[in-house]
Amino acid sequence: MVDSTSALAIGGIVISSKRLDALPADLRAVLIDTGKVSAAALMARIRNEDAAAYERMKTRMTVITLTAEEKARWDSAFKQVRQRLAQGTFSPDLVTKLEGLAK
Repeated sequence: MVDSTSALAIGGIVISSKRLDALPADLRAVLIDTGKVSAAALMARIRNEDAAAYERMKTRMTVITLTAEEKARWDSAFKQVRQRLAQGTFSPDLVTKLEGLAK
């Protein structure tokens, strides 16, 4: 098991602007406020669950720290994958934008 993160997942609560704007102001405020509270609670719970799972896995697996050379090789492989994704799966502009956000 490698001790560095090479990927992540993001979740969210999604509602269209059209639907949100169609709500009366009081209900829209309730939805936004409870959404913020729920999102914060879920984020804390998920992070705690992830940390606990990582600690359990460390007791059963060998933990490896990548060398600078190994990290560079993985970075090169990930760059190639992103380049391939920009050739049809996603637009090149989107891939470039996401790469910039990741820095």
